[in-house]
Amino acid sequence: MAGPIPRREARALRDPGRLRALARSDLLESGPEPEFDRWTVLASRLLDAPASALTLVDASREFVKSHVTGSGATMAGDHVALTHSLCREVIEAGEPLLIADAAADPAFRAHPGILAFGIGAYAGVPVRDGEGHVLGALCAMDGDARAWSAQDVESLLELAAGVELELARRDGAREAQRLQEVLGYEHLVHELIAAGAPLPRILDALVGGIESQTDGLRGSVLLCDADGLQLRHASSPALPAAYARAIDGLRTGPDAGSCGTAVHTGSEVVAEDVATDPRWARFRHLASEHGIATCWSVPIHGADARVLGTFAFHDSVPRRPTAGELSLLRHAGRLAGIAIERHRTQERLLALADVDGLTGLANRSLLLRRMRRMVSESVCARPSLAVLVCDLNRFKLINDSLGHASGDQVLAVTGRRLSSCAGPDDVVARVAGDEFVVLATGIDAYQARGMAGRIRRLLARPILDEATGTEHRITASIGVALDDGVSDADDLIRHAEAAMLAAKSSGTGIAFHESDSRERATKELELHGALREALELGQLRAVYQPVVDLRTGVIASAEALIRWTHPGLGPVSPADFIPVAERHGLIADIGDWVLRTAGLQALDWNELSGRPVPVAVNVSPRQLTDRFFADRVADILASIRLSPPLLTLEITETALVHDDAVTLRNLDALASLGVGIALDDFGTGYSSLSHLRRLPISTVKVDRSFVDGLGDDRDATAIVTGVVGMARGLGLETVAEGVETGRQVHALEQLGCDFGQGYRFARPLEAPDIVALLSR
Repeated sequence: MAGPIPRREARALRDPGRLRALARSDLLESGPEPEFDRWTVLASRLLDAPASALTLVDASREFVKSHVTGSGATMAGDHVALTHSLCREVIEAGEPLLIADAAADPAFRAHPGILAFGIGAYAGVPVRDGEGHVLGALCAMDGDARAWSAQDVESLLELAAGVELELARRDGAREAQRLQEVLGYEHLVHELIAAGAPLPRILDALVGGIESQTDGLRGSVLLCDADGLQLRHASSPALPAAYARAIDGLRTGPDAGSCGTAVHTGSEVVAEDVATDPRWARFRHLASEHGIATCWSVPIHGADARVLGTFAFHDSVPRRPTAGELSLLRHAGRLAGIAIERHRTQERLLALADVDGLTGLANRSLLLRRMRRMVSESVCARPSLAVLVCDLNRFKLINDSLGHASGDQVLAVTGRRLSSCAGPDDVVARVAGDEFVVLATGIDAYQARGMAGRIRRLLARPILDEATGTEHRITASIGVALDDGVSDADDLIRHAEAAMLAAKSSGTGIAFHESDSRERATKELELHGALREALELGQLRAVYQPVVDLRTGVIASAEALIRWTHPGLGPVSPADFIPVAERHGLIADIGDWVLRTAGLQALDWNELSGRPVPVAVNVSPRQLTDRFFADRVADILASIRLSPPLLTLEITETALVHDDAVTLRNLDALASLGVGIALDDFGTGYSSLSHLRRLPISTVKVDRSFVDGLGDDRDATAIVTGVVGMARGLGLETVAEGVETGRQVHALEQLGCDFGQGYRFARPLEAPDIVALLSR
């Protein structure tokens, strides 16, 4: 008789990996299966035992898969309570269990199973799956006491090995079926790519299909950004949306969880328990909050071995992956790589048809397509449009006298300079030899004239000829046509080209297409009425874009931006309704509403975050010429009990053009009150260094057109360097606008810029979303 086996904890019985393997096998749900009876019949014959059984045990019951009695009859399908299960003892011990005389064995003589089934002797050995999990036991039983020989145990072990081979065969068949289904999803992915589906939809289909082949695993795809230093969320249909948002922008590195580390090392990362894995130290709270205990990640490689991103599996319990799960994960990573590269290749091919080969700008075809889409929208719903046609004067002389290499360089530099003047939603195109078009959105006639002036000044800068070492100085003639609500895309370009010819012939450099359009006046009157009603009915709302401290990455403040969604017109751009408000006397009321709304929001943030979070509000030049403006600001701050240093007013350089005495008095009064004054879009308009010295300006905001060129455009880099250095020398803070890439962030940090604002950190957000960011 074997010595008494001490009772072990039920840890092995409840091991999540073992239970998952049981569930994956389908053995508990498939009922009796004749192919298992041969093993129990052989066990009875070889051990000369009256009864034998193959049983499986989950966390709550023992399932009899096959049972043979001395008469040779087989029966199965019965369930046995765990309290009566001897096979449970085999699983918990993980080794053979031999009971020679149950009545005399102190460990088992009172066992409910011994007493209920009249067992005098028992011999059982573990039955394992390919991963080593003990799924059940193969056992022989006798009603009388008997000694089990070494040969008996060896026979049972050999028979158990036969059962395990049968289980492996079934696993192989299931794996083949699963791979066949995975191939089906691969075919679906290729179909979606061919159909031109957007990449997020393709990846969602892939992740969803792969997830369906697992036991509750949740998949995700993260893609590397342009510099490969951060990961961006691409797909995670089954993960909590809050978790997906939280990991968007994850920096790669050796301790950046499973995915960030996988990209950093270029190899798969298996975190069996994120609560103890050192690579998850900074993210454990996030994983715990969203029920993630396990994360396995593989890098997604492109055809050239570049790491494109990661594919990961997540589970709610700590565990190691099975061989099949690892194989599936690797296959998913390969398939994701194929999907990403083919989709990007297709996008590049489509883009080439719309791109000018020399400058990389849009060509005439793409420009017209974009314009037609924009002008097809309703007049009030679409943003205001301006078309600027730019023709280079004397370009033919350079091209003919110095050769095409010099001419091509001039065109390429011109394209880059035009792009630096354009906004994120604008289109810059090369439509003929030396003719360029800028389709500017959300600007009025005043702003269009300012843009045309900036373009002419920028293009007038000398261009160093790389071939000859000489400098070329060129000028440009620019024609501007404004959308009048009735002209189509082709008409607008014709109008702008006619204006350009007028500018060239008159020598003025800039000319506008004149149109006394009744429709334009009607549109403005309708918009004015709707805006007045919106102010009365509370249809305006404020969103906020964070301003981030570049040294710490912490949100330092937020800029308030107005949004208006009209019930009938839909979203109306501020570039459309703010000029109307200025012309029709509504700007003061709108300005007061924004100040009060943003100020109250700053109070909420301060209370919820436990630290001061200032808010910035844009101020119109028209507001600053109101001699009571400073008094109104003071009254609003007092009424909502907001400390003045928590408010910054952003003014543009155009507000300072005429050195208006009322404007200057207002600024001095506001600064004396403690309100911050920021000079917005510095360097794009009427830049005068004397203003920085004698006006109470506390912050300079570097315009996005200069930030865009950081690291690539020597002039832009020099301008930003100069502005930051000058501001530091004057004791002013600097904020870089339009920050969109990690490369720009790094460059700004190196230059000593204090703060950054742009899509790299966050888009304009609703107030509750700012609260969520402040709490992180």
